[in-house]
Amino acid sequence: MEMLEGLLVAAGGIGVMLAVGAWEIWRRQQGRLLTSVSEYPDWETVADELAQAARPLETELRAYRDENDARGLVILVRGIDPAFRLRSTGRTTGDVEVGHLGFDQQFHLQGATAMVRARLDGPTRDAMLELLRRPLREGQLTVADGELRALVPPGQRASLSDSVEGAVPLLAQVARRLAAPLDEFAELAKSARQDPVAGVRVLCLRTLVREFPQQASVGALMRSAVEDSDPEVRLEAATALGVEGVAVLNALVADASVEDDLAARAAASLGPQMDAGVARATLRREKAASGARRRPAVARACADALGHRGDPQDEPLLLALVLEERDEGLRVAAVRALGQLGSAQAVPALADLADSGSADLRRAGREAIATIQSRLHGATPGQLSLDAGGAGQVALADDAAGRLSAAPPKDER
Repeated sequence: MEMLEGLLVAAGGIGVMLAVGAWEIWRRQQGRLLTSVSEYPDWETVADELAQAARPLETELRAYRDENDARGLVILVRGIDPAFRLRSTGRTTGDVEVGHLGFDQQFHLQGATAMVRARLDGPTRDAMLELLRRPLREGQLTVADGELRALVPPGQRASLSDSVEGAVPLLAQVARRLAAPLDEFAELAKSARQDPVAGVRVLCLRTLVREFPQQASVGALMRSAVEDSDPEVRLEAATALGVEGVAVLNALVADASVEDDLAARAAASLGPQMDAGVARATLRREKAASGARRRPAVARACADALGHRGDPQDEPLLLALVLEERDEGLRVAAVRALGQLGSAQAVPALADLADSGSADLRRAGREAIATIQSRLHGATPGQLSLDAGGAGQVALADDAAGRLSAAPPKDER
C-alpha cells in the first residue's frame, strides 16, 4: 500500500513538472516572456534613438525569449491612426489592395479604402518593404489599435542591435506617416499623378471618382491622366470622363501594342461609340496576325460593334472571318454580327455551320439566319428556308408556324 502511494505521489509530481514545462513552452511560443531591455545595454541606445526619431510618438522596446530560449525584440510605437490596420502575415477576406503587386502580396490591410490608399504613398511602401527585406527579415510587422508592432526574431545576427539600428529610421518614417493628420483627397490626387507604380495610379483614380465625385478638380485630374504613359491609367481616366474620353478609348483599341485584355476593356467601355474605322482596321489586322501579335478578345468586341452599327459594307469582312478565322470566339462574334447586318448572300456560309463546327457555332448560325430572314423584303417570318439538296441555296418556303425550316444536324435530332 505504501509502495502504491509512493508511485502515485511520484506520478503526480511528474505530471506537475510536465504541465509547468508545457505552460512555459506555450508562453514562450506566444511571445509572452517580455521584459525590459534595461538589462541589455546595447539595446538601450537603440531605444533612445527610436524615441528621438519617432517623436512625438510614444515608443518602447521589449526583449522576449522564444521556445528555444533565444532572445528577440519587440518594437512598439503608439499613436498610430486607430482606423488603420496592417499585417505582414495572414491574408483575409476584405483586405484593401493599393495596386502595387509586390506590396499587396506582402502586406494585408484593413480600413476605409480611401484612407488606406491615401496613407500608403510610394516612400511609405518602400520603407515597409525594406523593413521586411533586411532589418526584420523573418520577423513580423503589424498595426492594430493605434499601435505599430515590429517583431525582430532571434538568431539573425551575433548581436540583434545591428538589425534594430537598421530598422529605426524606417520604423520611425512609417510610424509618422501612419499617425499624421491626413487630407485623403489631396494625397490620393498626388499619388494618382506622381506614384511610380501604374497600378497605384489606377486605383487612386478609381477611388477619387467613387469617393469624391463632387470635387470639381476630379475632372481636371482625369483629363490630365488620359495623357499618362501607361495605357491602363489612360483607360481608367478615359472611362471616367465618359463622352470626353471616347477618342482616347478608340485610340487604345486601335493601338496594336496595347495588351488584348486591356484593349477589350476599352472596347467594352466604348460600346456603340466605337469608331467603325477603328473596328474594321482592328479586325483586318487580327485576320492577318499570328502568334503573340493576336488580340482575339478586342477583335470579338470589334465584331460586336460592327454588328450593332448594321452597315452592309461590313458583310464581306465578317464573312471572311466566319470562313477563315481560327479563333472560335471571334467566329461566333462574326456570325452574330452577320445576323444583324447580313443579307441573303451570307446565308449559305451560315448554313454550312449547321453541319460543322461546335455547338456554339451551329447555334449562332441558326440564330443569325433567323434574324436575316426577318429583315428580308417580301419574306414573312418562316419563309426563308435552306434547301437540303441544294448545297445550302436560299429559297422562300411556306411555313405556317413561322419557323426557319432548316433540318437540324444529325447529332442534334
